[in-house]
Amino acid sequence: MCDPATAAVVIGVSAGVAGYGAYRESNAKKKAAKYNAAVARNNAIIADRMAEDRVAKGRQEERNFRRQLSTLKGKQRSIYAGSGVVVDQDTPLDVLSETAELGEIDALTIKNNAEREAYGFRVQGMNFRAQEGLYNATAKNTRPLFDAFSTTLTGVSSIAAMFAGSPSPSAPGAATSDIALKENLVKIGKSKSGINIYEFTYKNNPKHKFKGVIAQELLESHPEAVSKSKDGFLQVDYDLIDVNFEQV
Repeated sequence: MCDPATAAVVIGVSAGVAGYGAYRESNAKKKAAKYNAAVARNNAIIADRMAEDRVAKGRQEERNFRRQLSTLKGKQRSIYAGSGVVVDQDTPLDVLSETAELGEIDALTIKNNAEREAYGFRVQGMNFRAQEGLYNATAKNTRPLFDAFSTTLTGVSSIAAMFAGSPSPSAPGAATSDIALKENLVKIGKSKSGINIYEFTYKNNPKHKFKGVIAQELLESHPEAVSKSKDGFLQVDYDLIDVNFEQV
């Protein structure tokens, strides 16, 4: 078994390697999020252009149909006039009116179909912009240097824990509960107030198992029960929570 100094060097090197790996992984995630955001933005632009194009084509189709309708009504009038029939009375008038009415319905149908298809493209554009927003948020919240530092700091904390062991509590009723000093954590249940209960061993005392809580988890739910010991690690005052600290 290697001596503590050698072990510290090994852990330190491992922490540095892990930190660099965390940086590369986080950096790759950030770049992927930015790329996906750019793709979504381009897709949104394309969808908008397709919507505009469909509206323009719909208007042209409507104009073409109305011209054809006008030509048809003109031919009908010419046929009736050439046959000596009075166009603006009785049956000829009914025929022309029906042609105009049905033609108007068809023209409006062409217009509505184009607008409906354009709306579909606009919805696609909105969805792509929503995706872009999510990817940009991911890229913004991904911090490679911070992740690398956090990973390295975890390794360094284990070195401190190895030398410091389980520091003595500096408050009556308190027990050291910093996660940096523990290992072999197994969640075994919850207290009535919802606090997670664990079995664990201390890194400097692997032969004995204890039952208790993790100080970091109580910082938000029961901050009044958490303090810092004289050695700088977090401790929990078990008198203030509904969990007992005991050796298993």
